[in-house]
Amino acid sequence: MKSWVYGISLALYAGLAVPAAAQTGADPLRLALECTQASELTFRFTMQNVSTVPTAAVIGVILGNDRKYLPGNLELTVRRAGMADTNLSYVDLSVAVVGGRLDRWLIALPADASYSVAVPAKNFRLGATLRQEPFVAPADLQLRLTTQENGRHNPDVQGLSLIDVWVGTLTSAWLRFPGQCSRTP
Repeated sequence: MKSWVYGISLALYAGLAVPAAAQTGADPLRLALECTQASELTFRFTMQNVSTVPTAAVIGVILGNDRKYLPGNLELTVRRAGMADTNLSYVDLSVAVVGGRLDRWLIALPADASYSVAVPAKNFRLGATLRQEPFVAPADLQLRLTTQENGRHNPDVQGLSLIDVWVGTLTSAWLRFPGQCSRTP
């Protein structure tokens, strides 16, 4: 009985996979950036599947059995008049040490579906110094998200390794800060 259920589970996971041929040509995903300035400046990024087939992507890691979700490879470019562009990386300093399991943050999107994540602006930091961007002066902002390979999974979620994922870098359109930020989330 167990092997029969396992076989059905594998078939279902395989049915969710995106054929490799569907991932050629234009990117199947689109990235959008929004911001809100309620009590704390927050950025929200949204991935939308703009293809006609299901698409999946690994966007980071999950810590401690769903206790903490961390976007990976998330970068923000800050462009101000008369200054060189500044590139900031997303770094969550609340996670200094990991003492448990790490799972891939895999997002499966049917055609025309979208998924969004809110991240605090204070977690975008300048390179090795980890200096925080004050976000006080007007600027144009652009977000880049680089998705990851599916890779190996923990033994209890091995079926996820059967899902084909799109790997690449998504770039949002430019957002004018603070002009295009709303005051409410």
